[in-house]
Amino acid sequence: MTYETLSRFGYKVKEARQIKGWEPAHLARALGITEAEVIGIEQGRRDVSIVIAKEFARVLDLGITDLL
Repeated sequence: MTYETLSRFGYKVKEARQIKGWEPAHLARALGITEAEVIGIEQGRRDVSIVIAKEFARVLDLGITDLL
């Protein structure tokens, strides 16, 4: 993903997480990744594969297009 896409994806993940009232640690546990990875993704500093993006969408009860 490009930097712009990563930043937008991270923003939307963070927004969806906050709407659910979840802390980064809660989302991390649901995904089986570390809290640091979630934070890095939310800040647009970590690359995300389409497989991981789909997992975020599934866990957050969103469509993949909602995050992209």
